[in-house]
Amino acid sequence: MKRLIQLVVVVTVILTACTVHCLAQVPGIPELVEENALLKQAILRLSLELNAKDAELTRIQERLTEALALYEEAELDATALRDEVKKLQARIDEVLRLYREAESDIDGLLAETRRLGDALAQRDAALEAYRRASDARAFMYFLAGSLGGAAAAVLITLIGGGQ
Repeated sequence: MKRLIQLVVVVTVILTACTVHCLAQVPGIPELVEENALLKQAILRLSLELNAKDAELTRIQERLTEALALYEEAELDATALRDEVKKLQARIDEVLRLYREAESDIDGLLAETRRLGDALAQRDAALEAYRRASDARAFMYFLAGSLGGAAAAVLITLIGGGQ
């Protein structure tokens, strides 16, 4: 597009120069030619400005394309981050569930430990009572044996003394 405009402007300038020289001889034409030359200069300036604006527009379009690519990349990153957050939330939920189950298990284990401690204390008390009873029974056997032995010795002495 720029080359076409430049070509048109160059051809126009050349034709204008030739026309000005030829028509300069006709009366009243030099003023028209001068006005025509001024108009063509204005057109030339405007075409140069248009080329500059076109280049600026191209730069803006390139920057817009880059910005769009960055935006799309950011959207992909955001989607990946959302997916990662969902995965992490699921893992956190699983950890919290396991923690609650562990607390429940600990509560059950504490209750079982208390129950077993109470049962052990009862068995210790029963064993202690049995030991005391065994000690008392052994003492009673000893006492009975001693009394029986003493009674037997007295009887033997009485029976053996009468002979």
